[in-house]
Amino acid sequence: VSGRELASKVMLYLLGGVTERMERAQLRIAVANARSVGKDQGISFEGKFVKLKEVGLPPQL
Repeated sequence: VSGRELASKVMLYLLGGVTERMERAQLRIAVANARSVGKDQGISFEGKFVKLKEVGLPPQL
């Protein structure tokens, strides 16, 4: 997933356009991979280092 494509999917999610659980799960995985800084570490939306499984999606608007 390219950066622009991921950004557009996250925007769609934030606006409530992603309703299926499977689609949200795939989006969460893509966001976690984009925010990874090591083998099993990423940066949360709060700016903290966390395990990749703990990188979630921001709250919807």
